[in-house]
Amino acid sequence: MKNLTEIAEVEANHLKEASNIIPDEIVDLLWFPDGPYKNFNPDIKENGFKIGGLFVNSSTGMGSISSTEPSAIYYKLLIRPTYDLNNVPKLPYFPSYAGLTPEQRWIYLNWLRNIDTNVNIGYVFLFYYGLERHLVFGKYEQAFKIILRLRQNHRNNSFLNYSSNALNATCLMHDNSDLLNEYIKSEEKYEKHKISTLLFITKYSTNLNLSADELIASGKDVGFSNQRYIKSERKLFEKELKNILIQKYKKDSFPLSQYPIKSWPLRREVLFINYSIDEDKRFKDLPCLINFKPFKEEINNILKMSHDSVKNLITDIRKTTKFKPTKFNE
Repeated sequence: MKNLTEIAEVEANHLKEASNIIPDEIVDLLWFPDGPYKNFNPDIKENGFKIGGLFVNSSTGMGSISSTEPSAIYYKLLIRPTYDLNNVPKLPYFPSYAGLTPEQRWIYLNWLRNIDTNVNIGYVFLFYYGLERHLVFGKYEQAFKIILRLRQNHRNNSFLNYSSNALNATCLMHDNSDLLNEYIKSEEKYEKHKISTLLFITKYSTNLNLSADELIASGKDVGFSNQRYIKSERKLFEKELKNILIQKYKKDSFPLSQYPIKSWPLRREVLFINYSIDEDKRFKDLPCLINFKPFKEEINNILKMSHDSVKNLITDIRKTTKFKPTKFNE
């Protein structure tokens, strides 16, 4: 365990009230620009990964910094305990540790004692920036698993979307199917609302099919706008969708291998949101399946067939019972 005195120099009476322990597994993933734990490495070694024949550059080592690492903890910046959180300003977009007030720094360091606890999402993003740097330049496996843990306890849509891209990009960069399986398993209990371009690429590259739940989550993106039974009878809709998939593909999932990735149109994607990492590593033109017309038409058709099947089932049941589907919002 590391005391906060090893992280920031503060007045003695402040330390008495400040929470003073951060687990080693968290401290090991923090970035320090000064002091005895300084861990910035300026060495750069270029490498990359291929996605369906498209080469994407990346790097290992510290990398060049277009601006100061936002999560970097400076030893000599003041922290000041506060227990009246309502009087502490909310963090701005793109926060940095150096830009926090002494009270905000105390909230952040105190939260790092237990990252599972509820906190304003800005503090989660601040910690996450540093984890992204590890995904690209450092202890990527440890950072990957901590991000999965954050996703379990902080289900903010923006955070989930951005971290999904970063996690999938990491699996591709390091060709690590074990981490991909951990990511997929960690999300099984959650209802999906959107599938990222990176997840399509990762699943294609690892010969994994799309689940019925993932097809449903892609509905709006492929032009399937009638969400009536998805909202009111989701389990029945998913069941009928799986039946249709079995009829068409002999399995209850959708094979991506029928659409060669080299045929997918390109789209600009955000891989990482840490703004101190060079833009040529953060943004990439990647194959986008959701914009590939044959795929869109096929998924749209399958979802329409599922919708019609659910509708017919409900109609038949109504003829013989007083069954009424769950109310839904038009």
